Amino acid sequence: MVVKTELGYKCSICGMYHPRDTEALSCEQSHDTIYVAINRKDLFNLLQYLYTKDEKLLTKSLMETLMKYRKGYYL
Repeated sequence: MVVKTELGYKCSICGMYHPRDTEALSCEQSHDTIYVAINRKDLFNLLQYLYTKDEKLLTKSLMETLMKYRKGYYL
């Protein structure tokens, strides 16, 4: 989401400022970012997994959520 500031329009991904909102929006879109809706418990489990590598933390709901987004972008 582009944010208007005193310095111009800010790209919410990289933080660069642009003189026009359309340029900031174009910058955001160029980052090829997706937003994943994930519940709080699954986010906690994912972060814990990154530290511990304990596969028991990768719950069915977490994996289904991640696979849903993967399928939407790679199939």
